[in-house]
Amino acid sequence: INGNVATISLHHNRLEYGKRYYVEIDGGLLSVAGEPFEVSGKKGWTFSTKKSPPPDKDLYVVAHDGSGDFTTVQGALDFLPEQNDTRKTVFIKNGRYEEMVSFRKRNVTVLGESRDKTLICYANNGRLNPRGRIVFAAQANGVHLINFTTQSLGEAPAQAEGLLFKGDELIVYNVSDIEPFLIPNFLIW
Repeated sequence: INGNVATISLHHNRLEYGKRYYVEIDGGLLSVAGEPFEVSGKKGWTFSTKKSPPPDKDLYVVAHDGSGDFTTVQGALDFLPEQNDTRKTVFIKNGRYEEMVSFRKRNVTVLGESRDKTLICYANNGRLNPRGRIVFAAQANGVHLINFTTQSLGEAPAQAEGLLFKGDELIVYNVSDIEPFLIPNFLIW
């Protein structure tokens, strides 16, 4: 929960193409203006997945409004094969993508539309996730990260690394981290 926005993160690789899903929220979990907020039943809050996966290609588009191949950066990266023989590019349209991104791939370019208008952010920290406090992490070779911004949404003293990378042949160009605290947020092993 950040201000008056509650973000629900679904498990990766669990939703099927061509399906309709519904969300249920118990009455005691959230409140609006002091009153319990509840969503129940299959006719309340629903969403559908795309009918089929995109074809194999060199460029996949992420757009939060649904106009691309994927609506999340993690979804696009999960779709790519782990051992790419040819470079694949994930192009992220301008917008705010509140998600934790973590992948093990090779020969991948993650390209934002604009460094100042493509934001990948997440409220992750040692209290929320003691195993890993990252916003964007890659264990990979031949990865190019270009033209976007990361931000940890945690509160001091908890924090998350904006970029955590382990591997070879990394290119980071025109990537920023909005520094909420005076702690280095880029770690490269």
